[in-house]
Amino acid sequence: MTDVPPAPPGTSVAVDDIRVGETLTEPIFMPDGGPPLLAAGRVVTADHLDGLRRAGVREVRRGDPRDDLPVGDHASTVDPPGSSQPPLLARAIGPRDVPPGAGQEDVVAIRLLADLIHACGRSPDPVARALGAQVGRRAAEALEAGIALVVGSARMRDLLLGLGGLRPGFLGPAYETSLMSAIVGAHRRWSDERLERMAISGFLADIGMLALSDDVVEKPGPLSPSEEGAMRRHPEIGARLLTPLAGELPAVVAEVALQHHERVDGRGYPRGLAGAQVLEEAQVVAICHLYLAAVTGRCYRRALAPWKVLALLRRTAGSHADPRLVRAFIESVAVHPVGALARLSSGECGRILPGGRPLSPIVEVRWDADGTPVHPRRVIAEPRDDRLHVVAVGRATAR
Repeated sequence: MTDVPPAPPGTSVAVDDIRVGETLTEPIFMPDGGPPLLAAGRVVTADHLDGLRRAGVREVRRGDPRDDLPVGDHASTVDPPGSSQPPLLARAIGPRDVPPGAGQEDVVAIRLLADLIHACGRSPDPVARALGAQVGRRAAEALEAGIALVVGSARMRDLLLGLGGLRPGFLGPAYETSLMSAIVGAHRRWSDERLERMAISGFLADIGMLALSDDVVEKPGPLSPSEEGAMRRHPEIGARLLTPLAGELPAVVAEVALQHHERVDGRGYPRGLAGAQVLEEAQVVAICHLYLAAVTGRCYRRALAPWKVLALLRRTAGSHADPRLVRAFIESVAVHPVGALARLSSGECGRILPGGRPLSPIVEVRWDADGTPVHPRRVIAEPRDDRLHVVAVGRATAR
């Protein structure tokens, strides 16, 4: 493969002038900026270019290699080394299907909102977020269908805009919950229709939080009794917001928003439901929320290592959620997704490669502890003391 010739910072280039199979030496952006569509080092695929053309993008801007840009991109999924499977959908392009009769302004709004949702997602490759490729593909398809339905609803777009729901603090966890919920459902062999409903429900389950005061939602320490009471009302608020959209969204979405803090032992809220009274979709959302909350650090507590969170989830089985659903999460969601960044106990950083075990990933080391690029090499890592420790060293990776 050849490299795309370097260009001065900010140079615009026609999409038709980018060749399939070339490796980018710098990231590319929309002409007016925004998150990178493709990061430096990405191999351009036909799906990337087709997705840009479908979105009406005819020109992109090359970035400046000196910019402090995030590693990763939003216009593509990660191409696992040696994989012949093309990316599922060009990222940051928005849904492929626009509602019939939509005007030009609606089309722009739909694509921009879809762009933002994908940009806030933490998973570089939705398919690789699952331990099984087939499960991952079904879940990623449900995720895309769910996002398309959400952003295709004018009332839903107005609701998100009116509540300030375009913040990464909401969209990022919503995206991850949607994807992981769909992965669990795919592992359970739910139908395509149910998977799509699950993806939408996972994405919108916490929408009631947007109606709460920022002083409560973003408080860095423990909540007071009155603040705790306000926080516990967000499921009912979310259900009230979503119920009027039953004609545009599946009716179960509002019910999942209402139930996602219920527990199968009857000790949840707001209604104290128990056992089979709690929808499986609501239980799955609760499992995903617990996982995300535990692996995400806060100013008042450290993040837990993924393997410790899995042990925590096992302990909640039978009280918070059906043990079968907890087991499905543990068996299906990759805590070290292929393509994700990983930092080793030495401080070195690299990307997760395919072929490792769920808790013993293969890491391609690419940066030293200070961020200096190094000659790529492969190692096998295992979690210990909240860090990934190298337990075996593989051969160097060819450039």
